Amino acid sequence: RVNARWLDSLPADLRDMVRASAKEVFAEQRATNRANADKALADLEKLGCKVNRISEAERAKWAEMTAPLFDQFGSKSPETKAMIDKIRKLA
Repeated sequence: RVNARWLDSLPADLRDMVRASAKEVFAEQRATNRANADKALADLEKLGCKVNRISEAERAKWAEMTAPLFDQFGSKSPETKAMIDKIRKLA
């Protein structure tokens, strides 16, 4: 995470460059994390654990059904809503 005061002190072109770079690195890190999670689940299965995987359709249905709960939780404060919005963008 970048210090907001420092970032805001940069000229617009450099600020945009830092933000674009951070976004790119974050996407790469997210892909790496997902690959590592898949490997961890496969390792657990090899050890005899049962892993229940859900389809994208099931995941979408879950997101739809829980959306009102997240909306309600997000209405508690602007900070909470911002956090939920960021998480939703990751999905």
